[in-house]
Amino acid sequence: MLCYNQARLDCYADSLRESLKAFKAAGSLHNIPHYTSWPSRNAASGHESFCDDSSIGPYSDETHVAYMMFAQNCILKLDAILRTGDRATQRRSLAEHTYSIRHMKSVRMFINSHPKVSVVHGLLSDILFLGRLRSCYYAIVEAALNIPGFAHLSIIFVKNLPRRVCSATLPSLTDTMKLLDQTLNPTSVKNFIGERFSVISADRAFDKLQNTVSRHRLSTHAEVQLVLHIVGMMNINTVHKEVYPYVGCSKLSCFLCSTFLKSFDHHGIKFRTRGSHGKIYSLWSIPDMDGLRSDVVLALHSASNKTRKVLVGEMMKPIATIAHVAESTAAVTDDSPQPSWNRQYHKVLAAQREFDALHTKNLTKCVLRRVANRERQPCYT
Repeated sequence: MLCYNQARLDCYADSLRESLKAFKAAGSLHNIPHYTSWPSRNAASGHESFCDDSSIGPYSDETHVAYMMFAQNCILKLDAILRTGDRATQRRSLAEHTYSIRHMKSVRMFINSHPKVSVVHGLLSDILFLGRLRSCYYAIVEAALNIPGFAHLSIIFVKNLPRRVCSATLPSLTDTMKLLDQTLNPTSVKNFIGERFSVISADRAFDKLQNTVSRHRLSTHAEVQLVLHIVGMMNINTVHKEVYPYVGCSKLSCFLCSTFLKSFDHHGIKFRTRGSHGKIYSLWSIPDMDGLRSDVVLALHSASNKTRKVLVGEMMKPIATIAHVAESTAAVTDDSPQPSWNRQYHKVLAAQREFDALHTKNLTKCVLRRVANRERQPCYT
């Protein structure tokens, strides 16, 4: 897993290096933040009861400095790992260390002492991203121990297909509106872009956005890569016996992935995912079609046209505010307007998570209560 993900880990490591540099620039790495009670905040975040290190004990006013020094050493260790010259050693050490500290509340408190929110968010995100690899490893190990027939499962590393490069010349806002059979004027700007924009400001903002994606390498999301790998390798004559057309993802699909998969029909096989969070990413794309079989190319072309029509239809709808939908598995949602087995399954998962969280919380309280009672007991000599 380290070998397969080395490019991604190196990218995360470089980002972590920059985040630590910004964190140290403000002197936050060598300053111990003062204890602040923040009763309502602590109650909501669980700071009153956490115990990241058994040798220190539960977090409190008395143990605050010890915990901040503990967290400081955790961050210093990250800095030390990044100073080693061997990239391979860095990958393994970072994956292991970030996994061990990624959910520590003392580390989060220490990082939150930095005055800039962007630096805090960046450093926490880098730690979480680097720690995910070991989480994935343990998930596979747990599956191997608990799922019947796992011994017969094959894990295949999918090779990334060649990525497209965004054109250097992109249409202006005027030309884009023409593609939508619209004219660029104050009314169309208000209806399709936003009330606070004028024609001039909208045109400038659009040009700026186009310049940010021009010449960039475009991303092919995991769902699309997996589907194209499957249809490229499968036997058409036995496809219905070999393929179960469901793609399991840790995150909900974006709007374009969801729409593309609904539009992609290859020999009667239609793939689906657990749902969509409805967001659109400007660098989304299907991969380069060079080297793909002709039948796959035709299916891709058809799905792309259908996706484009759906996207245009969505763009022509009036601007509306919708409820935020989380991307991760923590928020289980379903993009289907009708009740389904998928939605019911999500409800069961949500209920199980609530039960597990409540059980863990009660167990923590029980342990802390026992520790407190033990400390109150008189000592006889």
